Amino acid sequence: MKRLIIILMVLCCQKVAFGQGWQRILSDSFRVQSACNDFDGGYLILGIFKNNVAENLGVIKLDKNGKKIWLKRYLEVVDNNSLSSKIIQTPDSAFLISYTSPLNTFVLKKLDKKGNVLWTKQFPLANPVIKPNKNEFILTGQAPPNAREVLLKINLQGDTISEKICEEKFATFEVVKDGLLGLSRSYTAIVKVDFDGKVIFNKSVAASYTASSIDSKLILLKDSTFYASHAAIKLTKNNKKGDNIWIKDILNEYERPQFVEFVEADNGLIALQRWWGGGAPPTNATIHFKLDANGNIVWKRNISFDKTISMRAIIKCQNGGYLMIGNYDNSGADLPLLIKIDEDGNIYPNQLEGKISKDIDKNCQISNVDKPFKSCIIEAKKSNGEVFWGISDSLGRYSINIDSGNYIIKAYPLQNRDYWQSCTPSVSKSFSSVKKTDSLDFLISPVIDCPAMSVDISTPFLRRCFNNTYTVNYCNKGTLKADNAYVTVTLDSLLEFVSASKSIVSKVGRTYRFDVGNMAVDDCGSFNITTKVICGDSTRLGQTLCVEAKIYPDTVCSPATLWSGANMVVTGSCQTDSVLFQIKNTGRAASSNLKSIVIEDEVLFLREPVQLPQNGVFSKKFPANGRTWRMTVEQEPNHPTSMNPTAFVEGCRTASNLPFSTGFATRFPNDDKALNIDVDCQQIQGAFDPNDKTGFPTGYKNEHFIAQNQDIEYLIRFQNTGTDTAFTVVIRDTISEKLDISSIEFGASSHVYEPEIYGKGILKFTFNNILLVDSFKNEPKSHGFVKYRIKQQKDLAFGTKIYNSAGIYFDFNEPIITNKTLHTVGGKDIISATIEKNFTPNFPIKISPNPLSDKAIFEMPSTISGDFELLDITGRVLRKEKMEGTTFEFQRNGLPAGIYLFKISSAGRPLSIGKLVVQ
Repeated sequence: MKRLIIILMVLCCQKVAFGQGWQRILSDSFRVQSACNDFDGGYLILGIFKNNVAENLGVIKLDKNGKKIWLKRYLEVVDNNSLSSKIIQTPDSAFLISYTSPLNTFVLKKLDKKGNVLWTKQFPLANPVIKPNKNEFILTGQAPPNAREVLLKINLQGDTISEKICEEKFATFEVVKDGLLGLSRSYTAIVKVDFDGKVIFNKSVAASYTASSIDSKLILLKDSTFYASHAAIKLTKNNKKGDNIWIKDILNEYERPQFVEFVEADNGLIALQRWWGGGAPPTNATIHFKLDANGNIVWKRNISFDKTISMRAIIKCQNGGYLMIGNYDNSGADLPLLIKIDEDGNIYPNQLEGKISKDIDKNCQISNVDKPFKSCIIEAKKSNGEVFWGISDSLGRYSINIDSGNYIIKAYPLQNRDYWQSCTPSVSKSFSSVKKTDSLDFLISPVIDCPAMSVDISTPFLRRCFNNTYTVNYCNKGTLKADNAYVTVTLDSLLEFVSASKSIVSKVGRTYRFDVGNMAVDDCGSFNITTKVICGDSTRLGQTLCVEAKIYPDTVCSPATLWSGANMVVTGSCQTDSVLFQIKNTGRAASSNLKSIVIEDEVLFLREPVQLPQNGVFSKKFPANGRTWRMTVEQEPNHPTSMNPTAFVEGCRTASNLPFSTGFATRFPNDDKALNIDVDCQQIQGAFDPNDKTGFPTGYKNEHFIAQNQDIEYLIRFQNTGTDTAFTVVIRDTISEKLDISSIEFGASSHVYEPEIYGKGILKFTFNNILLVDSFKNEPKSHGFVKYRIKQQKDLAFGTKIYNSAGIYFDFNEPIITNKTLHTVGGKDIISATIEKNFTPNFPIKISPNPLSDKAIFEMPSTISGDFELLDITGRVLRKEKMEGTTFEFQRNGLPAGIYLFKISSAGRPLSIGKLVVQ
């Protein structure tokens, strides 16, 4: 099921309305042009599909709920630049489609109710406009040979009844009782002619525009007044004589881009942001709003999606509400997008609201001592599996626009669910298609009496020889006050400390301590540390630098009862001629037998079991060859915090002029899942996109493989590159359905923001009053960022791809869409399956043949006395043989066809690892 993400920004009180909303994405590649109501309550959509290289028209029939009934294709070629492709109802219960051919002739095609062609007519007209009138059609345009303006009457069979010279040139018009009322083609006047083409009046609107007829519309009202949109730049209301009652500037008044589509609403208009033609490029969001009779905004709604959309039109529906049409993912697929809204602009007719409170006295009874519980997730799961989300604000309030149906409603803390739980696990509720607002409150009660300190640290980027500012965010997510709390920050050896916004209490080596005092439940704070990436030969672009933040008290209040007490810690260091890793058991008991692996760049180099007594140490050295080395060990089973202790060493080499690899350190996760620890590792950058998104770990290989159930931490960066201060920055991030939105943990950010979760899975960060200066005034202060962590859906299938991108909005400017991140779910031991060559440059070998049928000869660069091991791709040893000399002959001996790994070692030290293919 396609996931659409809905954001509804309610700017006023809502009234009871009918016309339940829905949204659909059709599977046909079909570029939408126009739509109209069908006589049975459904809809017809006119669009363009490709037939080999040609552009042809087609019509899709939908029922009233947006379900496709049929698709008709018409093989006549249509001008791709045509702005006049329309479909309208005819007075005799049929349909008329109109378009311009590549030969610049205006084509009319009449269809019956099943989309069959009844007749086709062509007219040599430029700038045509056609409207139905009783039992005929009125058509205007420029006719050859002198491009004279004509007014034609055409009967329902397409035959011309009369042709008159028209004294006005229409951009658009409507048929009224005594003639045609419309906008001049210059968009500067309201004009009216009689049915003989004679001018009745021409009223200037005192403005000039340059645009095409697609950008104008005239809407007649019952009282003979009308609205006119002038090239989608000005909106006017006029009396029946064409005089202006008022004029509104659409761009400034309604904060919109070039094109806006209007449709009549009760005592006003519904307006839709429409991307088309030469305007700004499509985005993954659109806005629709309602105007009252004076042109003032009554409400405004924002709709966001996980892919690019391009909206085309809006029509009023026979069964109530409005249908907005456009295309989804128009960069390639051009799938028809249909959005049905009710009279108040909502897709979903119902609203669930309430308050989340802390059960301070632990009796699961509402009382005066209870306090608001902020950042609590509300999950409304429909009987068909659809889920709608909400989050409580700083006052504990929440509101969710919701579809009709039967739901199970749950509430749980956004973070640290071991400490808090809902007094009511779940509540069943039903909503009908008639608009309804229902209230539901939840009490969240403490499970354990304990503080739970959390800390996050990050910076938007690292640049050599420049100051770089880290933001440290910290909170008490527990159930009791934390006394004498403090934060330590350990800087990378290549980072110089410059300053901090909080006083340093002490410094030990490269670790700085900052006291944060007593912290009540839900208390949060932040401070900045300014550092400088040192210059010189020791740093280079692409190198990875890490900082670590810890917060105290770090007591674990709910240790797992099955945990033995062993605690594994990994450290890595660069020695004179080698990389040294050490695994130490710092716990209170001996460890069990645990797996450890060593990765060289992104390839498995060594797998070895480790079992250590209390305070026991396991050491391993590897060549200082400039590669990025990483050691990871399993943590003791049922450990309360740590997952996979890890350390990496980058750039260790025997001489400073030797090359070293970069970019591999962030491909694998850090061991910082515990609340009280956060490690931030980033590469030194030169030129970069200031508005982008990165997911950590970045994953290895081109597919960006990560382990199944591995958390992803997203960093979204933004910069004000405009010409003035930005007062508000909004980030909308559509969460992939492959991710568990209920697991979100908000991390560090450059500025204070208000988080929201809407619809079926969109995350919104609002930086109010951010006062972000533009890059011309102060480049360092023009940047910002936000981080969050999220889990995968449990046990995703291997090979599952997880995409993500975000839209960044600066004030009322159009959004900047970030790059699209990719992660691919690998197997339980994803690294070992990627070995494809020999990875020890000092010991290159040759294998012939590879793939092999019966045997293969291994040629060594020098004489060795060692071991040859054959492994399957999971790392299980299948064979082990002795090797002597400079060659080794490997015999197949009935080995099944497939891909295998080999390892050549001498004196316990790996010399070469690679892939062997048996065919």
